[in-house]
Amino acid sequence: TYSGEPSPEEEIRAKAAAFRGEIRQKVPLFSAAKHKGRPLYYWTRKGVEVDAPEKSVVIHSLRVLEVDWPDVTMEVVCSSGTYMRTLASDLGAALGVGGHLFKLKRMAAGSLTLEDTLSLDEVGELFRKGELKGRLISMSDALNSLPALEIDPSAALMLTRGVRLKPGQVSSSLKLLGDYEGPVRIVCQNRLAALYRVKKGPSGLWRLNSLRVLKQAW
Repeated sequence: TYSGEPSPEEEIRAKAAAFRGEIRQKVPLFSAAKHKGRPLYYWTRKGVEVDAPEKSVVIHSLRVLEVDWPDVTMEVVCSSGTYMRTLASDLGAALGVGGHLFKLKRMAAGSLTLEDTLSLDEVGELFRKGELKGRLISMSDALNSLPALEIDPSAALMLTRGVRLKPGQVSSSLKLLGDYEGPVRIVCQNRLAALYRVKKGPSGLWRLNSLRVLKQAW
């Protein structure tokens, strides 16, 4: 427990600002990240010492909303996989006072916000009224932050049979991606058929790698 002088608010804000952008974080030893095929928490609980690996994450924005020493309230927009507990600990270390996370509230994930959510009581009430289906968000809409490649039902059917998607089948959609490389939705008739990763090869030709195929009737 820190019992020294409080850190000035100006210093807290300055140190916090230094964490914006791409940073390196040590992966917590009680995390699901793998080491030798098993989660880190498995080795930690066994008492086996493991060197914590590091990973790169991006802090898109970080705002200090309130300082009520020793509590600091912040709003963070970050990349997937960012460890908020590590961020709090690292900020405390930068201030020389130590720090830990005591409250965390996820305000949004991708394009979904708290306004899109339902409480368990609301789910139960909608179910009893037979209105729950109308409030469900489709898998495609839940991932609408990812670009979409449109395919026809025959191609969707072949996906479920293990046939890989070829660039020629989605050439018109690929042209709209520009320089984008990364995960995409494969959509058929507004329904999510698969998740793929797209990347341009040395010759400028697109490469498509399957991440997940959803088995459903087409």
